[in-house]
Amino acid sequence: MGTEGGRPGLAGVLGRDMGPFGRIVRALTGAWLVLAGVSLALDGGVGVGEVAKIAGYVVAATVLYTAALHLLGERVLAWLNPWTATSVLLAPIVVLAGIDLLVAVPAALFAGLYFYVGLSLLVISVTGYGGCEIVGVPVVVLRRRYVVYCALNAVDAVERPLSGGPRKTARLVAGLLAVAAGVYYFLLQNLLDILGVPAPFDPRWGVLLLLPAIGVLGREAWTATRTVGWADAPPDARSQALGAIALAITAAGIMVFGSVFFVYITLTGVIMVGGIVAAVQQARHNPIQAEDSRGRRGRGEVALHRRAEPGDDVGAGHGPDGW
Repeated sequence: MGTEGGRPGLAGVLGRDMGPFGRIVRALTGAWLVLAGVSLALDGGVGVGEVAKIAGYVVAATVLYTAALHLLGERVLAWLNPWTATSVLLAPIVVLAGIDLLVAVPAALFAGLYFYVGLSLLVISVTGYGGCEIVGVPVVVLRRRYVVYCALNAVDAVERPLSGGPRKTARLVAGLLAVAAGVYYFLLQNLLDILGVPAPFDPRWGVLLLLPAIGVLGREAWTATRTVGWADAPPDARSQALGAIALAITAAGIMVFGSVFFVYITLTGVIMVGGIVAAVQQARHNPIQAEDSRGRRGRGEVALHRRAEPGDDVGAGHGPDGW
């Protein structure tokens, strides 16, 4: 974890680092997923066999993703655009969800998945790794941090630009209102649901708290990019634009579904599609050149050709900050 050199004004790298509110959101979401796993397990009947199955699925997921990150990290993921790397890592879960639509998947499997992702979120809320939660535990085991996006990076994309920059009063007010919305949707709404208490008002009203932040980030991003374009815009402007887009998708999702759970699914779908598009673009415009007869690489070489050492922050040049 750390702040990328030469880029003042940005707190670390999106998809690798997180701020205080990002930690809180991940801790709350992780706790909720663990409770959801417990609830799902109770629905299936608690017994030694059922508990053993759930524990087995948690261990299997941990081993699978740790092995995948170890085998693919330097060889594949470090070369890929983070959107594509995320698509690769999310593919097993997406396939599993697709199978469940056709054939009922055992409840113990989904309970184990809830436990795995929930525990990973709790782990990264402590370690400060701001990448995808499905590799939270493997990152700790392997001591390597790759830039990998997931839906909760929307929180980081909003927190980073609102935590500093010009118009501090407007940013502070917009940020506090967005935090209030986050507390409601990530904590109070889930708590009321667990307790079986009806919400005091329609959850969609909470979207009003997000509008000031969308306005502040959108205005500043538009002002900074309209003359130079996205490709030549400074990292701060791109970060603000991503924050505004993430909040807009969140607000639209809540208006349609009334919950951030479906927003999470929507953002995951956006990331999967973005990964496919990024893979096609990378294959067309940025091919990796092969070694010549003397063993030297062409200009397609990247810094990650050297073998990463334990504790390295791998992939610091990727993400919106390096686009």
